[in-house]
Amino acid sequence: MATWAQLKEVVSSNFQAVKDEGNVLTITFEFEGGSEHDVIVCRAGNEQIGDWAQVESGFGKVDDIDLNAVVRKSEEIVCGGVACNSGYVTLRHSVPMDELDASEILIPINAICASAHAFAQEFGQ
Repeated sequence: MATWAQLKEVVSSNFQAVKDEGNVLTITFEFEGGSEHDVIVCRAGNEQIGDWAQVESGFGKVDDIDLNAVVRKSEEIVCGGVACNSGYVTLRHSVPMDELDASEILIPINAICASAHAFAQEFGQ
């Protein structure tokens, strides 16, 4: 069982570019060619479902992307699903923290980042 504090410690010790805003962590990944991609890890949930860790990364504005093509492309990914956040299309994956070892969050962070970066390249955002 992971706590939010443990999860934050694992993220901060495994990634260099981390911005900590309490219940929201933003990780900036650098790719070859100088491009960057942000992944957000936040604390989510409520009293009924408990604490969850949510990993999310955007790759374009809803109004500028062919959503049908994005949904069809999402058939190829293993981790995450297509979502919308503040007008942006994102890939999002959530896990209950009471069933999570803190270090296990690293797998969906890397998977979401890689997939969202690939989606951004394919869909021109």
